[in-house]
Amino acid sequence: MVTQQAISHYENVTRVLDDVIWHSISKKLKVRVEYLKGEIEDPEGWDLWSKESGYTVEEIKDEIKRMKSVNHAGFLDNYQDLIYQAVKNLNGIGNTDKGIIEQVYESIQDIKYSLPEYYSDNSKEASISDEEYINLYEVSDIHEISERIYDDLDPSIFIEINTILNNALSELKDISDKL
Repeated sequence: MVTQQAISHYENVTRVLDDVIWHSISKKLKVRVEYLKGEIEDPEGWDLWSKESGYTVEEIKDEIKRMKSVNHAGFLDNYQDLIYQAVKNLNGIGNTDKGIIEQVYESIQDIKYSLPEYYSDNSKEASISDEEYINLYEVSDIHEISERIYDDLDPSIFIEINTILNNALSELKDISDKL
């Protein structure tokens, strides 16, 4: 909550807004920070979006029209978010098949990389020298895995999970390459 006294300081320029406050105000008002600061005339900041993204204003507007025509814009509550999503789509990383595959791929990759956290026995891992250390998800030898994980866990299950994750990553890459 901002007090009336604080607002008076900002209005009289006896106190300067920091970037966090500018960003917060722009989100609330659903306009660009540059518009609030009086640096641009256009509240949506079309020219800035174009300059920052490398797409023309028309390309961005066409993508917004496309998004609306397929009901892919309904969840966005302000124009800045809509423009941002359109730019992401144009970059191939938004709500497109390729963008969704990329997000799922990254999620599975995160799971793969975190899997050893559940299996690795830290006391056993500590005995491995830095020169000999290999991440557990890169190890395929069941005996080496069993020497590094908790005694009550099954190394073959670790291998099976890791194989499933690797196969999923490979299949997602194949699908993405076809697009």
